[in-house]
Amino acid sequence: MKKQNKQRRGAWGIVMTVVVLLGLSVNWVQAQDIKINTRPLTPQEIVDNGLDAYTQTANGTHVVGLGQPVYLELLVEAGTVVTQAVWTLDSVVSGSTATLTDSPIPPTMPTYDAGDQNDFDVIDRALIVPDLQGVYEISVQAFTVDSTLTASKSVVASMFFDERNYGTTGPDTICMVCHADKKGAIDETAHASSLVTKITGEDSPYFAEYCIQCHAVGYDPTPGAVNGGFDDIADEFGWTFPTEWSTNNWTDMPAPLQATSNIQCENCHGPAIDHPENPETLSIEGTRLLCLRCHAYLPYPQSDRSVMPAVDPEEHNPEGLCHECHNPHHPNLEEL
Repeated sequence: MKKQNKQRRGAWGIVMTVVVLLGLSVNWVQAQDIKINTRPLTPQEIVDNGLDAYTQTANGTHVVGLGQPVYLELLVEAGTVVTQAVWTLDSVVSGSTATLTDSPIPPTMPTYDAGDQNDFDVIDRALIVPDLQGVYEISVQAFTVDSTLTASKSVVASMFFDERNYGTTGPDTICMVCHADKKGAIDETAHASSLVTKITGEDSPYFAEYCIQCHAVGYDPTPGAVNGGFDDIADEFGWTFPTEWSTNNWTDMPAPLQATSNIQCENCHGPAIDHPENPETLSIEGTRLLCLRCHAYLPYPQSDRSVMPAVDPEEHNPEGLCHECHNPHHPNLEEL
């Protein structure tokens, strides 16, 4: 029997507690009526919704670096009346102090994907910030008048690859030991040079230090988010953001920091240090969220953000999945 924590009420007045429910006679409903979503949170959303400026962003995957947030949301089929939602942290890594807490995302914010907005209602939200490597199992029960809906989610916390520990150098080279068939396609995309072209001045001059979080691996300067990402390597070498654009900004960058630069495998798949020994820890959902967090249109005419490939999520195939038309490793429109 799990330890029962103190009950509390979330933003919707719904009781959220870490608890085991015993002795309940319920009608279990199939999982397609309910799901736990791992929601992205973008820098623009933090600004637009008046969140604290220090709120951590999230890429929407269930595989995250240590100290990085997983914003959980309970989605139930649109129109379903839920009277109570109960979250359970079923298992944590031995020694972890991570708990389920209130999410900073306000109830007025919709779920991220336009397709889900049409099909589901957001019933409740929670937050977990893993602090040790391993798997965290989470479940939720949503009580209706005559039934109980259930869903579960695994969250995996890990470290980003450090090239120095594997005798390789350069972005993605560790992954390409086993996945060399992907390298040619990736190298042809703008992802492969997404930081280089910014700090050298090849692209738009409108690029700030906080922009690195979308142009490098694992950038999160939040205290406690120590996971081998770009900012951790930068601190180790004393690297600071350049004050002017020059090709030297890239050529003078320490090799281990170059190895965490640009958009790489771990930007979408999550930190992969545990992947070689346990491949299942790096499974990817393949949802639209992974793509839309960067490729939802934002009207910034003064920056490259306005000219990069982007879509209106509400108009562009809202019920479909990006990878049904696009090869995620070479995202130009292709026949798949």
